[in-house]
Amino acid sequence: MTWPIKKLGEVLDYEQPSKYIVASKNYSSDYKTPVLTAGKTFILGNTNEKENIFPADKLPVIIFDDFTTATQFVDFPFKVKSSAMKILHPKKDKADAKYIFYLMQTIKLNHATHKRFWISEYSEIEIPMPPIEEQKKIVTRLEKMLAKIKEAKQLLNKAQESTKSILSAELHKIFEEGKFKGWEEKSILEVTELVTKGTTPKTLGYAFTNSGVPFLKAENVNGGKIDAISIKTFISNQVHDILSRSKTKPGDVLMTIAGTIGRIGWVTSDASEMNMNQAVAIIRPMSDIIFTQYLAYILSAGVTQGQVSSGTVKGAIPNFSLGMIKKLMIPLPPIEEQKKIVTRLDALSEKIKKLQEYQNQTQEDLVSLERSILHNTFAN
Repeated sequence: MTWPIKKLGEVLDYEQPSKYIVASKNYSSDYKTPVLTAGKTFILGNTNEKENIFPADKLPVIIFDDFTTATQFVDFPFKVKSSAMKILHPKKDKADAKYIFYLMQTIKLNHATHKRFWISEYSEIEIPMPPIEEQKKIVTRLEKMLAKIKEAKQLLNKAQESTKSILSAELHKIFEEGKFKGWEEKSILEVTELVTKGTTPKTLGYAFTNSGVPFLKAENVNGGKIDAISIKTFISNQVHDILSRSKTKPGDVLMTIAGTIGRIGWVTSDASEMNMNQAVAIIRPMSDIIFTQYLAYILSAGVTQGQVSSGTVKGAIPNFSLGMIKKLMIPLPPIEEQKKIVTRLDALSEKIKKLQEYQNQTQEDLVSLERSILHNTFAN
């Protein structure tokens, strides 16, 4: 059946949100009224303001970001963050709000230009419009399929969270076994030559360069080997020599201590010297006492993460001080046993990596399936 074609502006009335803009950004979960944005965040927080709340008798509506064309379906009273949106009201007896909302998910526009889209372009887009009773039937069928995909995503998310804990669980198992073997526990100062942190050259009046010595930032430390190849920021050899205390050596373990704390990496045996900023700590193991990768696994996989979390300094940017690192306690088997543990964990890590790749692909497949269902539903 061929459905009649209408412009969005013919089946939706728009309202400016100015009246409903929240006055205070003092949000709390204890407050009642949600403050909305049309983007992915959707609910920014709750406000205790009592005036100018979007009324229940005008619901449901679609909120539309006038610059990005992002949309959200809303069926509860709310306030909004800013005027950068339109509140779209389906015309009674012509349009079902959910039908229009789902259909709008299939519309894509180029957002390269910073302009308001509703009046200039979006309202002129033509869409298929069956009778309203047929719209409601379509929504019912569509939501049954989307509910199954949502359930699959939730199960996948749980599986992904479980996957993240596999390595940590294995390490805890190893160290429980180690207690029966009489392994010692030593402070990190007893097994390292150096615990220090980097310096940002700009704070000392030095500039970055286009080439020279690689300068590492916190985002470059995200698990595994660090070999300088992916580093895009540099300092001159002269500045590198001046910042001598924050030079890396092969075998160093690196830990992020500001922002997203506790991320670990280790410098490969063939890596050239690097420097790093103050958000990264250098932990230099004594090679005859503790194996680099063993220390990296311990620090990254949760054995000391409880100590890291409890020592976090709260603020605008969470941080973990060098003093806190120096208090960390490390379970210490003989060096040959450490190497066997690393071999065991490397094999497990490779399996976990493949599992995560499969899970990520499944996540993408579910998103693609959702898009396909939406597009096929409205391909009239």
